Amino acid sequence: MDLISHLKKQAKVLAKAYPGLVAEHPEKLPLDVALRVIAQLQGYPSWDDLADAATLVGGGGLEAARRVPEEAGEVYVVRVELAGTKPLVWRQIEIPCNYSLWELHVAIQDAMGWNDSHLHEFSFPDGLRIGIPERDDQLSPAVWNQLVSDHMKVGMVVDYLYDFGDMWHHHLVIQEQKPRGRGRYPRCTAGASLAPPDDCGGIDGWEQVKQIMAAGPANEAYMDTKEWLRGWGRLYIPLDPLKFDAKRVKFDNPHERFMEAFQGYF
Repeated sequence: MDLISHLKKQAKVLAKAYPGLVAEHPEKLPLDVALRVIAQLQGYPSWDDLADAATLVGGGGLEAARRVPEEAGEVYVVRVELAGTKPLVWRQIEIPCNYSLWELHVAIQDAMGWNDSHLHEFSFPDGLRIGIPERDDQLSPAVWNQLVSDHMKVGMVVDYLYDFGDMWHHHLVIQEQKPRGRGRYPRCTAGASLAPPDDCGGIDGWEQVKQIMAAGPANEAYMDTKEWLRGWGRLYIPLDPLKFDAKRVKFDNPHERFMEAFQGYF
């Protein structure tokens, strides 16, 4: 099967799997919308642009049309610190060097335990900002296909902000670049401390939650706070701020999350 045929087959699968893609565009055929999605996921503005590039690179499957650096067989070791937390909440994750910014975003969300329900933004030392902004007219799915390696280097500190209300600032540092090992990526290899649940009120709110739970039933807010925490899962009951097990971290499919985030855009 040549590359163009392979891409069209992928688009047909996508159109069938995500009927919501065309909910706001009934005048368009599902396949037409899916072809555009496939193109933008690969960093091209339209299907025609992707097809032209695919024709030039020849066979090799879907990834052949995507720009992949020489480090594709290597991984970045990334340390993620949640600024302001005491004890410090941090994670060490390993991601392929050809990961996109969207794939990094999803890996951070999963490693920290966030539910990816708020605005978020990467801020780079050169002033560049990429994220899900407050205005819908600023959304641009194509920018998320930019590679991590285009914007981050070993030793560079990058800020990742999640939730523009609670203001969770994460400091990201690529600690090293090394050969890829066996097994699946991304993976979480180390870390410490329980990450806060979403919507707890930021650093101050999380500190208050911990104080209430430490006080026990003597605090009048204890029962309500305990019930609220229970809603976030068994991880928070009983509440142990030092609890963390890297082996329990599970990573979602970033492409499925992309479609959930942007299906109303296409």
